[in-house]
Amino acid sequence: MNKINKIKLITVFTIIFMATSALTKTTEMTVYNQKISFDLPTEWQVVNKEVGIPVKLIGPVYNERRPVILFVPIDLKEEKLILDDKDNALASYKIGRLAWLQTFNGKSISFLPISSYFTDNNRIEVHQFGHLYNFDNSNFEEKSFYVRCKNQTFHLKSLILVEHLAHWNSTIKKLTDSFRCE
Repeated sequence: MNKINKIKLITVFTIIFMATSALTKTTEMTVYNQKISFDLPTEWQVVNKEVGIPVKLIGPVYNERRPVILFVPIDLKEEKLILDDKDNALASYKIGRLAWLQTFNGKSISFLPISSYFTDNNRIEVHQFGHLYNFDNSNFEEKSFYVRCKNQTFHLKSLILVEHLAHWNSTIKKLTDSFRCE
């Protein structure tokens, strides 16, 4: 590769990096007495301590709706269940979601299986599962992400209209995969 092509390639990568960096900002905060950070798209908002939820991330309006990610408090019993017995954790999750739907006259469509993976150079373990349901004449995908970081488990929960999944899935994945703790 000649010198001119190398310069062009470096310029293209620099522009891509700058454009990507401009679209997100590293957001730092303390949740559960633990310092955390993640890459938040610039058009998203952070809402702190609302109705028992320590942190809520709200995306911009898209077709009259917004995606939401919640940091949900987790008790030690639930944490142990997720980490030690994923089958029972998923069964417990299903029972809870079905009871919630019944209370509000919603309808279950299907449950998403558990998938586990690592982020941040294999230092952060993520267990993900979810539920598709109909509520108030709209179909939703609710996903739970149990993120294990430095001996602390964080529960992140996303809620998106099914018809908006194609628009938001990559943003949600990038955001949850960028999660870090100190």
